[in-house]
Amino acid sequence: MIGLGNAKFEFSLKVTETVLEELDRAEAFIKIAMFQIHRSEIFEVLKRKLIQGVKIEIITLPYDSIKEKIRKDVQERFEDLRRHGATIYFCRWNIGDPSRTTTAVGRWYSFHGKMIVTDKCSIVLTANFTEEKELDAAIIFRDNKNKKEEFIKAFNFLIDLFIIPEGETLGTIKDKIRKITGNDERFFELPAEIPDLHRNFWITDYPSEMCPITNNIEEKLYIAPFDCRGRNMLEKVIEEANEFVYLSTETFTDPDFSVFLIKTAVNKKLELKVICGIFSMDFNDRVNEMLREMIAQGIDIRSPNDKIHGKLIVTEKAVVVSSINLNKMNLGFSKSKHVWRGNTETILVTRDQNLIRDAKKNFLEIFNLCNDVEEKLSQKLEDIAKEILGEIYQLKPNPEARSLFAKLVLKHQINAKKFPIQLGNLTNLLVRKCNRISVTKNDIISALTLYMLSESKQSFNQLQERIKDFDEDVNISAILLGLESYNLITQENEFYKLNLQELLRGGSNHGYSL
Repeated sequence: MIGLGNAKFEFSLKVTETVLEELDRAEAFIKIAMFQIHRSEIFEVLKRKLIQGVKIEIITLPYDSIKEKIRKDVQERFEDLRRHGATIYFCRWNIGDPSRTTTAVGRWYSFHGKMIVTDKCSIVLTANFTEEKELDAAIIFRDNKNKKEEFIKAFNFLIDLFIIPEGETLGTIKDKIRKITGNDERFFELPAEIPDLHRNFWITDYPSEMCPITNNIEEKLYIAPFDCRGRNMLEKVIEEANEFVYLSTETFTDPDFSVFLIKTAVNKKLELKVICGIFSMDFNDRVNEMLREMIAQGIDIRSPNDKIHGKLIVTEKAVVVSSINLNKMNLGFSKSKHVWRGNTETILVTRDQNLIRDAKKNFLEIFNLCNDVEEKLSQKLEDIAKEILGEIYQLKPNPEARSLFAKLVLKHQINAKKFPIQLGNLTNLLVRKCNRISVTKNDIISALTLYMLSESKQSFNQLQERIKDFDEDVNISAILLGLESYNLITQENEFYKLNLQELLRGGSNHGYSL
C-alpha cells in the first residue's frame, strides 16, 4: 500500500489482505457490494465484526453464480453471517443475451461492481473476495466524510434499483424502464435458452435515456451504465491524456476498444503501456489478431506470470480504478441509438496528484516484471514450424529451430499489420496538402509510391513494375511529377528517393513517422 495522507493506492497480489485490515477497523457499519465473495478470511472478519455489534450489509450475486465445487461451503458461510445479523441482498437481474458466448451463461447475472464503505473508510477495488491470488488494484479513502457519503449514496442507489421493494420483481428498475418506454414489454423478453426462473429478472437492453454519455469527467464514484456509459468514460479519460496512458485489464476482447487505442497511438505522441491476459476461452483468434495490431502500432503490451485481474487506467491527469474489463458487456455497447446494453460496474476517477504519482510508480514496477507479449505469441506459433518443416518438408526441427522459426513468422505478421496504418498516414498527408478530405485512386498510388521509396530508392522502371501489379492503367510519370511538385521526392540520375525532411515536416502535423 502506497500513498500520502488518507488516500492510498495499491496494485499488487495482496489487495484482499489490505482490505481485510480495513474491514477490521470498522466500529459501526460495513457495506459491501461485490460480484463474488468466497474467501474464508473475509467471512471470519465479518462474523467477528457482527459479534462486536457492527452492522453489515452485503450486495452480491445469488448462490447459483458460485462455482459448484465450493458453492455449498460458501452458502453455509453466508447463512452463518445472516444468523449473526448480517443483511444479505442478492442482485438477481440479468442484462442482454448470454448465448453470445459459451462461457456467458445466465447464472452470471449483470452486477459486476466492487465497492466497500465503512464508518472508517471508503474502498473501490478491482478484486473479488475469492481464494485466487491475482494482481488487483484498490484506492482506499480513510476518514473522508465526503467519500463516505458518496459511497453510501451509491450503495443505496444499487439497493433501490435492484433490491427493494421486494415482490414479484425486485427494485425499481422495471418501473424506470417502463416509464421511459411507455410500458414496452419487449425490454423484458426472456431469451429462449434461459430457464423460466429468471423471467421476472431479465432485461434485454436499457433505454438510452437511462445511460448518459458524460461530457465532463468528475472526480467521483460512478455506477455504470446509470451514471455514465463505461466505454465512453474510459475513452474520455484516455483521450485527455497527453503524456502517457498505462492500462491493465484481466480480459481484452473488444475489437472496438482495440481500434480506439490504435487510433490514440497513431495520432498522439504518448507512452502507451498495457498489462493484460492473452488467453480467452471464446475469442482466442480475435485476441491474437488484436494483440498483433496493437503491437504493430507501438503499443507496449506485457503479460504477468501471475494472473492479472486489475482494471486500471493511469494517465498524467487521472487514475481510474474500476470493475470494467475490456470486453463488450463490461464496457457496454449499443445495438441502436435508442438502447444501451452493459453490466452494472463501478468506476472511481481521481485527479489527486499523489495518487497519480503512486499509481504510475506502482504500475511501472509491475510492468517491468511482466513478460513481453511477443514472446508468448511466438510460443503459440511453434506448431507452425512443425507443420511446415515437419509435415510439408519432412524435416525434424529441434526446439531452438522451432522457436526461432515462430519468432520470424510473428515478426512478419506484425510488420504486415503496420502497412495499412502507414499507407493511411501517407494518404492523409497527401490529401491534407491539397486542402481536401476526399481520396482518389491516384492519392492511394501516390501514397504507395512514397511507401516504396521509404524502403529504398527506386528507378522509374522499378516503380512502374511494382505499381502495375496493382493497376495496369496508372500513369506513373504523372504520379511522380505530382510528388516532385510537393517536394516529397527528388530524382538523382535514374533513381527517385524520398525527401525525408519534407515528409517528416508534414508528418509533424499529420501524425506520420517512419
